[in-house]
Amino acid sequence: MSFVSIIASPEWASVVSDGQLVDLAKNGERTVLPGMKPSVLRISEQQLLVCTGSASILKIIREKFPFQKGAYVINESSIRIMEELVRSVPFESQDVLVALVDASGPVNCRLFSNSPNDSWQTLTPDHKRLASLFLAGRNINEEKIKRISNEFNRLILIYGKETANQVVEAQKDLNRLAGEFDHTVSQRIYRFLLQR
Repeated sequence: MSFVSIIASPEWASVVSDGQLVDLAKNGERTVLPGMKPSVLRISEQQLLVCTGSASILKIIREKFPFQKGAYVINESSIRIMEELVRSVPFESQDVLVALVDASGPVNCRLFSNSPNDSWQTLTPDHKRLASLFLAGRNINEEKIKRISNEFNRLILIYGKETANQVVEAQKDLNRLAGEFDHTVSQRIYRFLLQR
C-alpha cells in the first residue's frame, strides 16, 4: 500500500507519496498494481487530494474532482461524495484513507477513512507546531506510525523545519523507514508543494 506523509506549516504544505498503488482484486485480495503513480491528485492550484488503499477510488476521485485553477469549495455535498466513495471499500478487506490538503485559506489538512464510525479529522498547523499526517496500510500499524512520527520529530531537529525543502529531506527518510515496515511501499517518491 502507498505511504504518504503530509507536513504543513501555516505557510506551506509538503506532501510526499511513494509510487505504489494497490487495489482489491475481484477475489478480494489486495493487489499491487504495475507501474508507478503517486496517490496524490492536484485538484486546484492550492488543493491536493490524497487517497491510499484503493487505486479504483483514486481514479473516481480524479473524475469527480478534475483540476481547476481556482480552489474547490469543499461543502457538505463534496464531503458526502468522498465519504461514500471511501466507505464503498469494505474495511475488513482494506484500509482506504482520504486526505484533503488545502492552502486556499489558512493551511489545513482533513483526513477520513473507511474505518467504521470514522469522522473527518482536521489538523491546522500554527507557528509553534507543524501539522503532520502519515497515511499507510495495515502493515504499518499504530505502533509503527508512532515510530515514524517519533523519527520525524528527530529528523526535523537535524534538517530543520523552517522551510518545506528542509522538511522534505525528513520525509524522504520517512519513506525509507516505511519501506522497511511494509515491502509494498516503493522507494520512488513524488513530491507536491502548496504555498499560501
